[in-house]
Amino acid sequence: MVTRAVRALDPQARVDVSLKDRLAQVERAEAPAALAHATAAAGYPASEAAD
Repeated sequence: MVTRAVRALDPQARVDVSLKDRLAQVERAEAPAALAHATAAAGYPASEAAD
């Protein structure tokens, strides 16, 4: 679901999901706010990780 939500915004995005750790890493996605909204709408709230 997370991968689909992200790719709906950016089909070229790289999405790595760890079900065990309950984490997803996204590269090349749209603006972080748009990404967080899309994943939250899919039932997976998101926050931006610190570098």
